[in-house]
Formats: sequence, structure tokens, C-alpha cells
Amino acid sequence: MRRLFILILTLFLLSPAVIKAAAETLPVDTTGDTASVEEPGLPVVTDEPEMPDVQEGLTGSEPALPSLSAAKSETGTSQVTPAASAEAVTPAAWGALPVSKTAEIETKASPAAAKSGSDEGKKLFISGKTLYKSGRYEDALVDLKKAQTLYAKNKAPQSLTDIIALCVSKIKKKQLAIEALDKGAEKAYNASEYKKAMGLWQKIVTIDPSNTDAAARILKAASDLKAACDSLKAAAQSSLADGNVVEAAAQARKLQDLDPSNHEGDDLLKYMDPQIKAASKKFEIEAIEDYTSKKYNEAIAIWEKMLVLDPSNAELSDKIRKTKEKLKNIDSMTSGK
Repeated sequence: MRRLFILILTLFLLSPAVIKAAAETLPVDTTGDTASVEEPGLPVVTDEPEMPDVQEGLTGSEPALPSLSAAKSETGTSQVTPAASAEAVTPAAWGALPVSKTAEIETKASPAAAKSGSDEGKKLFISGKTLYKSGRYEDALVDLKKAQTLYAKNKAPQSLTDIIALCVSKIKKKQLAIEALDKGAEKAYNASEYKKAMGLWQKIVTIDPSNTDAAARILKAASDLKAACDSLKAAAQSSLADGNVVEAAAQARKLQDLDPSNHEGDDLLKYMDPQIKAASKKFEIEAIEDYTSKKYNEAIAIWEKMLVLDPSNAELSDKIRKTKEKLKNIDSMTSGK
């Protein structure tokens, strides 16, 4: 009977209700941040952070996932904040921005980019106008074209388009002028008119300083001019040494015409002045004798030699003209018979 009583008492003590009541009477360790309960033979159980409430999804049938933003609790444990909207749970939330957000950012950034382009376009427009006024049409066109590109198409001023058209027109006219000048210079050069050719090529360089071809032709013409002057000077000296005053004077005067800035021709004529005067007197006597003898062609030939020695002698030119007219009348009268 006693044994039966002990067995019933043991079963009573081991029942869940009794165990629970006994657990509530056990001492609690309050030394740490988290309370723990110790039972004989059982592992220590610690309190875990409380999970946040989960909001229901948009459809109401499924709970919405929490957002990625987390705040630190006072104990240092990360707590997940519930999502505010469905946008936060899209795959884009884990990497790139949503498409709608990207479009919004681009829309907000585009006015600033357009303003920056317009500001740069205005600077280039001003630079292009300055270059245009100074006659640098090619450089102006480069800046103006860049300005036109930077300007928003619906904001580019009409004056920009107008000045671009003017630049194109000026460049075309300049090219035509250069071609005409080059053609004239080439013709003068081939005729040994080096000074004239150099002047025309110099005009080209003035119009277009970057024209290296015209600059090179000027140097070539200058070299040829010097060689021609040296040749004429030597020929004049040789003719004078041979006693041919007329030929020497003719070569000296060609030297003057070829290069007026070259005073060697003037120096030669001054040196020959005594011979020129002596030859002129001799020729005058011969011409009178031929004219008196009605040798009109011989008289004209002598006067022409005298005119080489003295080109400014208007009287000689008049005699030559009248004598040639007289010969025409004689020929017409002879043919009429």
C-alpha cells in the first residue's frame, strides 16, 4: 500500500502542470541582456530578436516581402523594415534602379545637359562671328558649325544659320578670286614678267595666308628675276665693250623694266651717257641725209635706233609716224597707176 502511494505521488509530481509550476518558481539569471532559463539536463535557451510584423501584399492574399533597408536596434541587432510599396520588392531593388526611376532621373538631367550645350554653343557662336569679321571665314565656319551642333535644334537662332551661309558664300568667292589671280600670275611668269607675277601671288597670300603654294611661287619668281637681271647686266656690259651702244642701252632699259627696284639698269645708262649722246648726233645726221634722199625706210630705221637711246624723245616718235604715213600714200599712188 505504501509503495502504491509513492508511485501515485511520483506520477503526480512528473505531470506537465507540476513541471510548469516548478519552472515558474525557479530563479532567473538577470546578469545579461537576455534572460535564460536553466533546467537540469536541458540546453540553455536564449531569447531571439522579435521578428517584425509582415504587411500583407497588394493582393491581400500573400504577405509582402520586407524591404532591404534595415535599422539597428538599440541592442545592435539589425531589424528589417517592412516594405512601403510593391516597387521596393521588384528585382531592380537588388541592383539597378527601376525603369521608372531611371527615366525620371534622365528627364531631370536633360534640361541641365541642354543648358550646358546651349552655353557652349553661344560661346562658339560669338567666336565664329569674331572670326568672320576678321575675314577668317574657314575658321569661323568651323566654330559656327560646332555651335549649330551644340544648340538644341529648336533653340538655335536664325542668325546662326544666316552667318553660316554667309561664310560659305565668302569662302566660295575667295576661292574664285584666288583661281583668277593664280591664272594671271602664271601667264605673267611665262612671259618673264616676274615682278607682276610676284605681285599677283602676293595678293593670294594676303587673301589666304595658309596658301603655301603661292608663297613658294613667289620665292621661285624672285630667284628667276634675279637670274634674269644678272644676265641682262652682263649682256649690256658685253655689248658696250663691243662698241654696240644701241644694244647695250636696249639691254639696260630691259633691266629697268624687268625690275624697277633694281638700280643696276640706271647705273649702266648713266655710265653710258657720253656714248649715247655721241651716237645720237651721228644717227641724226645720217637720218637727215636718208630722208632728203627720199630713203624713207632707212631714215625710219635710224630714228628707231635713236629712240632706243632716248625713249622719251617725242619728236623722234612724231617723225617716225609721219614718215610711215608718207610711205603709205606713195604706195597707194603707185598702185593706182
